[in-house]
Amino acid sequence: MKVKAKARIIMSFFFLIASLYAVCYLDTVQANTVQKDIRLDRGDTSGNGNSRDAQISSDGNGHVYAVWEDGRNGRSDIYFNYSEDNGVTWQVSDIRLDTGDIQGASSSYDPQVNSGSNGYVYVVWRDDRNGISHKYFNYSADNGVTWQASDIRLDRNNTQSRSFIANHDPQLSSDGNGHVYVVWDDFRNGGINNIYFNYSADNGMTWQANDVRLDTGDSPNGTNLPQISGDSNGHVYVVWNAFRDGDWDIYFNYSADNGVTWQTNDLRLDTGDAPGASSSGVPQLSSDDNGHVYAVWDDSRNGRSDIYFNYSADSGVTWQTSDMRLDTGDSPGASSSSFPQLSSDGNGYVYVVWHDNRNGKTDIYFNYSKDNGMTWQITDTRLDTGDSPGVNGSRNPQLSSDSNGCVYVVWDDERNGNKEDIYFNHSSDNGVTWQKNDIRLDKDTPGTNSSFDPQLSNDNNGNVYVIWNDKRNAQDDSRFSLSNSIYFNNFFIDKIVEVNNFVNVNPITSTYHQTSDTTDCPDGFVGKFGFDVEIKNTSNVLLSDLEIKIVELTGGNVLRIAEGDPGSEGATMAIPETGDYSDGKLDPGEYVMVQFVVCLKELKPFELLVDVLGKPGS
Repeated sequence: MKVKAKARIIMSFFFLIASLYAVCYLDTVQANTVQKDIRLDRGDTSGNGNSRDAQISSDGNGHVYAVWEDGRNGRSDIYFNYSEDNGVTWQVSDIRLDTGDIQGASSSYDPQVNSGSNGYVYVVWRDDRNGISHKYFNYSADNGVTWQASDIRLDRNNTQSRSFIANHDPQLSSDGNGHVYVVWDDFRNGGINNIYFNYSADNGMTWQANDVRLDTGDSPNGTNLPQISGDSNGHVYVVWNAFRDGDWDIYFNYSADNGVTWQTNDLRLDTGDAPGASSSGVPQLSSDDNGHVYAVWDDSRNGRSDIYFNYSADSGVTWQTSDMRLDTGDSPGASSSSFPQLSSDGNGYVYVVWHDNRNGKTDIYFNYSKDNGMTWQITDTRLDTGDSPGVNGSRNPQLSSDSNGCVYVVWDDERNGNKEDIYFNHSSDNGVTWQKNDIRLDKDTPGTNSSFDPQLSNDNNGNVYVIWNDKRNAQDDSRFSLSNSIYFNNFFIDKIVEVNNFVNVNPITSTYHQTSDTTDCPDGFVGKFGFDVEIKNTSNVLLSDLEIKIVELTGGNVLRIAEGDPGSEGATMAIPETGDYSDGKLDPGEYVMVQFVVCLKELKPFELLVDVLGKPGS
């Protein structure tokens, strides 16, 4: 949180900023070993209610949101749970979101969840309540506590979609400025699936009366698997598979006005071979606020599937004429590389992960670019480091990254037997190096029950959240049985990190004072400038081990905290344990008053820039 205060006293002024300089938090990441993983589908104690397809989102303010489809009432409904303390505790009672019909009366499935820092949470799913598959939506405006009594149908012009056809799951995005976007494929045009879109400009309260078809390059034809991304500048991007030229290719369309209008002609992105010459599938999409748009997919142009990538540097207007192969560790087409996932951090780094059977059974591989996708590493990196390559199946990776150089990957893994467990690895240097030992997240006995299809989110403050399907409570624990529970694990930070986003730093202007007294200052100083600073925990997590780090202090001046020794740029100083912080812990809403004293080398203006450090969630 950025705070600025200024005061003139004689010929000097003080300038305090709690900086937003970032560090990467998980150098010593540990799975939460204090408590076991947590079951989130609270309404069915037996574990035989078929809870599945869990999705997760987080907002950076301590809130974590989980949604899934759930068969506890008969046919599947959409259920939701949330945490307000970075995943430490969850609600005792989960919440049903598909409120437009009787519970269990029809099938609601394939949910997606999205959230922002403004308290809004959005969920979309497909629903058979009308006898055919439609897309429905609900939202919360208070961090998931309450939801709308009536859900909202989004595919307004569709009367033909057939519920038994697969691969028309809705996808969801929002921009933090009130715009919410949903894309899907459906079969309204005589059994041929096309890509459709709808949007809200008021945080999901109202939607357009007419949805819009985006695959504009031909007459209605086969399309599927759309993905959506957007930025805070009004751009919305959609990518999908299209079967218009004899085999599957990757196509793209974009809007530059928050989804109001779209391009007349969509664009083909898999440019390395002729249209329809080979099968390209499972596209993924990412974008940033600087006009960069990235797409990745698996592609069989070389025989067995490889991972290919393309990018735009002008908000989707133009793309590279030659796409790029990323699975660089073996010959093109020699093995199957598939199920790519994509993330970007807004600082030029782009990350891709996939599973790959070059060594026998599938392993998890990774590549990255540090120049907005222009160049990639010559050698890709294996991430499932806990066993020998190709010996056990590791599959279904999910990827997340933050703006601080951290990259997180989770997958399901059969190394402990033929029942999958959930494993995790991370990099703290933009994907250059990874942990030697990956980490198991599901806390039952290794390999005894199937844990699979993990999903991943991070909040850019060092907290990482993982959710998955789990068979540990099922009478039939085979992967494909209709008996699942939803489990969750998170990470806490076992080191002191920058916690500016967790606190409000408020210099108390009424305490500003300057004196010629140089007691406790080094020799050669001419005076002191003193003031009190209130540091308040504005987050939902406990803070401990609080320190002040001097990032910048001009004029040759030095800073003292309370009775401590003076320090210059780069020095850290412990915050005294007084007031609410007398026990060394600052709970949410509590504050501590800290006395700052700047020893002045000269009586002239200076600037002071500090970081607040500590252990969140300790």
